[in-house]
Amino acid sequence: MKTAARQRDGGIEVWKDRGMETAGTANSSLKLKGNVWTDLRQEKSILYNYVVNILLNRVFSKKLIPIKDKIVFVQSQRETNKLLNLNFKQYISQQVKKNHGVELVVEIKRPSEEKALQIVDFVSWGVFRKYEHNDDTYYNIIKDLIRENTSLYE
Repeated sequence: MKTAARQRDGGIEVWKDRGMETAGTANSSLKLKGNVWTDLRQEKSILYNYVVNILLNRVFSKKLIPIKDKIVFVQSQRETNKLLNLNFKQYISQQVKKNHGVELVVEIKRPSEEKALQIVDFVSWGVFRKYEHNDDTYYNIIKDLIRENTSLYE
């Protein structure tokens, strides 16, 4: 994944002034409609949408970025399936509008089209290396920019 959401040991980190985060996922299920449950480990696109929504809720609830009339959220193209991309865009923008009253425009681009995605990938990789491989070389470069380090479900 090359977006603000990245896997980490069940936690979340937020960078100053950018609203970028990394997050881990729990081995859990999500109730979708009525009594229908899905195993999120098997439904990667649903899990991804769910985690991004949690992260965005944190960003907006804690006022980590200034809320303007409209916010553009750039997502790295991780799917070639147009329906999955459309579902992601609709779900995220609808959730942010419903929960925070903010118009969120979701754009899906390749890192070659949006250079900021390359920065997010580097930062996420640095955090990943620290927690998964006990290598804080690159994390130390960015650690002063980290505003929060908490569990995803706290």
